[in-house]
Amino acid sequence: MKNYVVERFGAEVAAEAASRWGINDADLIDLGGFESFVYEAPIAGADAVLKIGHSDRRSVDLLVAEAEFTRYLAAESITVSAALVSSAGNLVERMPDGSGAEFLATAWSKAPGDAVGRENDDAKFWAAHGALLGRMHSASISYKPTGLRRPDWDDMVFLDDSLHIPETDIAATQHRDTILRSLRELPKDRGTYGLVHHDAHGGNVLFDGTAVTIFDFDDCGYNWFANDLAIVMYYSLLAFDDPVDAAHSIWPVFIDAYQNHHHLEPWWFEQFALFLAWRDNLLLSVIHRSRASITDMDVDAWIAGYHERHATGLPLIDFDFTTGVVA
Repeated sequence: MKNYVVERFGAEVAAEAASRWGINDADLIDLGGFESFVYEAPIAGADAVLKIGHSDRRSVDLLVAEAEFTRYLAAESITVSAALVSSAGNLVERMPDGSGAEFLATAWSKAPGDAVGRENDDAKFWAAHGALLGRMHSASISYKPTGLRRPDWDDMVFLDDSLHIPETDIAATQHRDTILRSLRELPKDRGTYGLVHHDAHGGNVLFDGTAVTIFDFDDCGYNWFANDLAIVMYYSLLAFDDPVDAAHSIWPVFIDAYQNHHHLEPWWFEQFALFLAWRDNLLLSVIHRSRASITDMDVDAWIAGYHERHATGLPLIDFDFTTGVVA
């Protein structure tokens, strides 16, 4: 989150946002947040989540498009945290920030279940997670926005996040540009490219022992379905000391459950080296952008690790992701 956004935010903004959904500000539980201010609170007697972002990051139209997609998925009986309308019937509520821009508030049903943890190889979870994304991607094919269409993955709304690597880091900037060119050459069709979550890692899902519920659609946009899966593998497998060993147990369970609901040809999983490299480069850029506010990791060590990973020219995770895929 940009420093000036934090400086303009205050308890009065949170209280005003809460009031738009009939929430008493004394009932707000601060959950922190990276790109938004996030609170837990009851709405109409049910647990819910209130998010307050800034208009410099996402416009009202983009937030409405995000909210409408989650409501569509929920109507298709897919387990998502869906947007809730305010007391005035709005999906987004606007509040001035005192400097000519706005804070934008949204509210969401609270996902049931528990966080899964970083090094998680529970087969029941991975089967449920794969099935969820398969059903989401299948439903996405039929989705028709009523208003603004969410952006494609390389729209500047998203691409801006990839442009914070210092120009002095020639290796990383050249790597970014090479990957970008390769991605833009990939084919797009109705069965392989559509509106996806785009950040469906373990930090954005909860598991109740049976079903996975996904939340935080802030990054949802049009992308390859295979890339949505690669992002999950990026965060999940690299959490293990031996990502390849973890892949052998996690990936076949995950992809088998996914393919039961939406089928992708093996060729798409051959592109995982490219997708994983793009996410690694994106994270490098985001770390550079937000390094002043990052306190839970050694930033310099992570950046050094990035360069070590890519100096070899080997795939980020040297695993055949066509394993377990039915042609």
